[in-house]
Amino acid sequence: MGCVGDVSKGHRDLWPLVLVCALCAFIWICQRPSASGDGDPSGIALGDVRMFLPTAVTVDASVDSHGFHVVRDGRRAVVGSATVSPNSATEGVYGYGGPTPLLIAMDESDSVAGVVLLAHSETFSFVDYLEDRGFFESWNGMTASEAVRAEVDAVSGATMTSQAVTRTIRNTLAPIIAQTETVADMGQSIPWRHFLLWPVLLFALASFLFRKRLRRFRVVLLILDVVVIGFLCAALLSLSLGAGWLLHGVPWRTGPALALLGTLALLLPLLTGRGFYCVYVCPFGGLQELVSLLNRRRKWKVRPHAQTVLKSVRALCLCAVFVLLALGVQQDLTLLEPFAAFRPKAVGTMVLALAALSLLAAFFWPRLWCRFLCPTGYLLELCRGKKKVATRTSPSIERVSLVLLLIVASVLAWHAAPSSPFSPSRETSQALETVSENQGENSLDALAVIHRRKSVRSYTGDPVGREALETLLRAGMAAPTSANTQPWAFIVVTDPQKLRALASGLEYGKMLSDAAAAIVVCGVPDNALRGPSKEMWVLDCSTASQNILLAAESIGLGAVWVGVYPLEDRIRHVRKVLQVPARVVPLNVISIGHPTGVEEPRDKWDQGKVHWGEW
Repeated sequence: MGCVGDVSKGHRDLWPLVLVCALCAFIWICQRPSASGDGDPSGIALGDVRMFLPTAVTVDASVDSHGFHVVRDGRRAVVGSATVSPNSATEGVYGYGGPTPLLIAMDESDSVAGVVLLAHSETFSFVDYLEDRGFFESWNGMTASEAVRAEVDAVSGATMTSQAVTRTIRNTLAPIIAQTETVADMGQSIPWRHFLLWPVLLFALASFLFRKRLRRFRVVLLILDVVVIGFLCAALLSLSLGAGWLLHGVPWRTGPALALLGTLALLLPLLTGRGFYCVYVCPFGGLQELVSLLNRRRKWKVRPHAQTVLKSVRALCLCAVFVLLALGVQQDLTLLEPFAAFRPKAVGTMVLALAALSLLAAFFWPRLWCRFLCPTGYLLELCRGKKKVATRTSPSIERVSLVLLLIVASVLAWHAAPSSPFSPSRETSQALETVSENQGENSLDALAVIHRRKSVRSYTGDPVGREALETLLRAGMAAPTSANTQPWAFIVVTDPQKLRALASGLEYGKMLSDAAAAIVVCGVPDNALRGPSKEMWVLDCSTASQNILLAAESIGLGAVWVGVYPLEDRIRHVRKVLQVPARVVPLNVISIGHPTGVEEPRDKWDQGKVHWGEW
């Protein structure tokens, strides 16, 4: 009686499994999603909002009762609202590779202005396919009520991704119409063809457990694998899927059959020493085997040297994937394997060509891709472990590759860790957090900051915190300088008495009396270039001053440049008030405070001052 049996005798070498687990742990620690609160303004990029609300200039930091941020134009008039999902209402919604975070913009009439998928782990080619089909525009022009009730069909070829997007939109817009309980019943439906997965998986499991008895049904199983698991459901294990599961978790609720398949693919070989997924389930492996059956002639053999080269390629490919994951570099991993070809409309020619070449090769060399090139199969093989051999042999290329991979990934993981000496310092991190906190409703992109900047001389009288001032100083020191000389120094003045003293001696600096603070940008000529370039310090300090002015605008402060250099009477006055040494030259005084809103930006564009090509 054929049964489970055939459990490998003796001990198996499980060190590759330990290595893989260690690598996965490193990657998860380095790249695990940060737990940001709902409505975090740093999650909304003004550039994304402008795709749908072109007059947008600012996004309010605070959110309304529905979790949306108000979007305003240059005159502070409301032009719409926007939010980023997933938030607490959409947790647990997964696509093929993980969550589907969306930016949803609403116009002034509270209709959907647009939807865009943000950073994600979905298959890139599938997302492009949805965009080409106009899927993300399906809700445009709908009110929140209409969008929640809309029956938008899942797109064949990207079913899990399209369903996750639909459910995310419903759950995000539901609070606006107070229909959370209604939307809760609109679960992520499973297409009818996915129910066919279960009997096929049971048949594959039975064939694995009772392989001798059911061997005569081998061809039937292969055809079912190709048709049901491959073309109908596209439920294949792949590097792309594994990376999404590693970073975002296994979606047991939305994809139970695929999650169970992944579990069996790991556990059964580990317990029995025999491959399960690659031999009994993989549709592409089954398709290769069916193609090889068409060749009645003698099959070709792969020479030992060629086998070594091919296996080294898949080992290096897997190493590269782990390194990219550790670095957090987003890549379309579907390009490394031919599995996505079961959705031919949603993939590019590269994947289709790889699939065609692999099938052509299988006609002459049975399962060539599976045996020598498949990185997913190689990963499953590593997790299964190999039977220990009593004789001592020299280390294989695969073993050496894995050891090197562990070393490289460990170093990368250490460098990427928050405490790494290669990461930003604690002070810099705090400053970046300050930028995020201070941006608030005035957070703008670079061009918006430039065009919104104005000289602000009227202040509310509210104080400016030290953190905000350090943010401005860091922006100033980020400016370029000639030969990186950085010939500057900065004096921060917050004492009201000294601010009034500065104002008394600067003809155009009277606003300093009401300012919350001032930054005096100074040049240190001794640190500048020598010879004909000695006056470059003026340009260097000016670029730092411009950075400070733009940074002030970006975090909601008002600032104005009060000139000092090259007027000797102003230079002497600033030196006297602030005790500036003779070797240091005050270039300007930047007055800083919270604006009253009196000043408005000016449009200074003048086509007549532009000369194209020559004067």
